[in-house]
Amino acid sequence: MIDEALDFLVLQLNEYFKLKTDEDKIVKMQRLVTGAGAEVPLTNLIAFQLINVEEERIGKAQLPVTVPIGSGFPVRNPEIKLNLSILLTACGDNDGNSPDTDYSMSVKLLSLAVLFFQHKHVFTQTNSPSLPTSIEQLIVELYPVSLENQNYLWASLGAKYRPSVVYKVRLITVFEEGFSDFVEMPRNIDIGLANR
Repeated sequence: MIDEALDFLVLQLNEYFKLKTDEDKIVKMQRLVTGAGAEVPLTNLIAFQLINVEEERIGKAQLPVTVPIGSGFPVRNPEIKLNLSILLTACGDNDGNSPDTDYSMSVKLLSLAVLFFQHKHVFTQTNSPSLPTSIEQLIVELYPVSLENQNYLWASLGAKYRPSVVYKVRLITVFEEGFSDFVEMPRNIDIGLANR
């Protein structure tokens, strides 16, 4: 579910970048730093990275879901809704010869990504036919990060700061169709009327 949502957003961004720049695959789902701590060399692209997953607790269902089938009730745990935080990092030319060109390219790439989500921030089956059928809706919102928290974020990533922006992707529903328990219906119900 999470992977489908992220793949879809990367695809949407790449289609937009193709229209604006004639370049393919500018947006890439990519970590900025390897597991060993070395920075990944990235050139002329937007690194798209999942940085947090949190549960949406407002309006959370508390009771199990039951639907009668045959002689009993399959019991399913209630669905959960997730919010994803994604970091879009602009990586310019990075040839080392022209830091000004590198920075300008980074800002240009980042500006196009922000423009895309300003233009289209709600994705549904109606306005985005390529949205996976398992996802009802995605809402993408700019997430403000203070300078202090930005410092913590980049330190935790183990990377040097680059022009970037954080978005929150809301309401990915996670629901396993299989049931966790099956409750048999009682055959006879004695409510004590026979003794009156």
